[in-house]
Amino acid sequence: MWDEPFYLRAAGCGGFVKGSDVAPRHCHREPVVVGLVLVGEPGRRRSLWRGFACAAHAGALLAARALLPRDQALLVYRREAWHAQLARAPLERRPRAAPRVGA
Repeated sequence: MWDEPFYLRAAGCGGFVKGSDVAPRHCHREPVVVGLVLVGEPGRRRSLWRGFACAAHAGALLAARALLPRDQALLVYRREAWHAQLARAPLERRPRAAPRVGA
């Protein structure tokens, strides 16, 4: 079983790369397979999620298979949603409520 972290909502490969940094970082390679990722702890409720991986992280997926056109379309959608989210302006700070006096 794969013990490395795996990002299920990635707009590309969901694997992580260990480097000289303190924490692992997202893999930026192009996905070549799609498959299932088992989420949850043994003995508790678990679920299966669809994930995408490059050739190096394909071992993290159960029942991995080559990408189909519908999988490519989902990756395009995820990338567009990711870029749209990044393009949004930062949220404006709301003024704090004035403290109550005598309440």
